[in-house]
Amino acid sequence: MAASSWGGSIAEVLASEGGYVEHPRDPAGATNRGITIAVFRAWRGNYRLGPKDLRELSEEEARAIYRSEYWNAVQGDALPPGVEHMVFDMAVNAGVRRSSLQLQDVVGADPDGVIGPRTLARVNMLADKADVMIDSLRDAHEAHYRALRTFDVFGKGWLARVARRTALARELLREA
Repeated sequence: MAASSWGGSIAEVLASEGGYVEHPRDPAGATNRGITIAVFRAWRGNYRLGPKDLRELSEEEARAIYRSEYWNAVQGDALPPGVEHMVFDMAVNAGVRRSSLQLQDVVGADPDGVIGPRTLARVNMLADKADVMIDSLRDAHEAHYRALRTFDVFGKGWLARVARRTALARELLREA
């Protein structure tokens, strides 16, 4: 996988996530650059850190968290161009396990929520159908968001993000 896939994906994630937010209806609580307070505390190994500490999260540290806890967790470097962005961005927005399960469903792999050798084998068997995987993931992402109880509050933004996610995925696939 080309390094530019990571670069394009992380740039889009950081642009989508923005800065510090603490919305009362967001079950994740305080976030900065898309990093939740829980992920930030776990990353730093300090569960006493608070919103003030999270506000000071640098872009460099956010990139390191995204690379380690999301991109690497979903095997971004091993996925086909475009597919890697769909899976990575959904992992950031809805969790690594959920995103992994959605990919496993799309490729017909055993659903264990971990992208490992068996899932990658299924993905590789279908690599020439990356465009179909992208569209199927888009549909799964939209369905997931529409089913959430906070869709009335965040739905418009989530669906716009799915559109951006899909557009970049198609661009990455074309460039490959």
